Amino acid sequence: MAERYRSGATPILTLSLPLKERGRRKESGSQRAEGAGSQDASAKSHNRRHCPPVPPFPSSSLNRRWGVAFLLALLLSAGAVAGAAPAAPRPLSGCGVLELEQPLPPEGGPLVLYREPGLDRIGERQLSSLPRLAGGAGELLVAVTARKGGWTQLSYDEAGREGWVQQGRAWRYLSWEEFLPGRRVRVLPGLKKGLYALRSAPDDQAPERGGVSRDQAVRVLATEDDWARLEAPAGWVRWRDADGRLTISLQESFSSENR
Repeated sequence: MAERYRSGATPILTLSLPLKERGRRKESGSQRAEGAGSQDASAKSHNRRHCPPVPPFPSSSLNRRWGVAFLLALLLSAGAVAGAAPAAPRPLSGCGVLELEQPLPPEGGPLVLYREPGLDRIGERQLSSLPRLAGGAGELLVAVTARKGGWTQLSYDEAGREGWVQQGRAWRYLSWEEFLPGRRVRVLPGLKKGLYALRSAPDDQAPERGGVSRDQAVRVLATEDDWARLEAPAGWVRWRDADGRLTISLQESFSSENR
């Protein structure tokens, strides 16, 4: 311990350590610093040897490529759904059928269609292009939606657009009440369950007598409104639904042998 005095100054007390002690402390501090540095280097070396590298973030170009691929897949799937053809609706029954002879007589020619009987011409259609209910090489069946004098309204394409044509001499119109009795028909597949029910009377509330199977061939004995009485199995079934669409498919040939 040493005391110093300066003139005109407050006495200052100074503590001095022996030189050997100061040297030992300095050496110990240096060793601690070197040890910490050695541990950090060892830890870094261990991490480099044993820890997997952190994967880099995807670059912006890679993100763009993934985004484009995802959008393309989405568009393709949407196009596949939109491009799927919907099931064709069952034909509308109308009020009856036209039996058309093929080929038409020479004076027949193509059909001229009008929006009203004899007014506002739509265009011409070939007989073979008309939507048909059935028909073979010598006969064609077309549904009739209305009649007025010598004019007949029918659908001229699959979209159901209608036009009026002047009925030719080679055509024969028959109402469904005239056409169906004695015919063999087939029950269409894909109908609601209730439309396959065989009933004891022509009424939706009549007791059931069983049912008919899809695509089953049956013979019609008589009709009453939207109902047909079958020969076997015996009972009544709907030949058209409440919307006026057919629940039966007509035979491909309608010669006298099938009546």
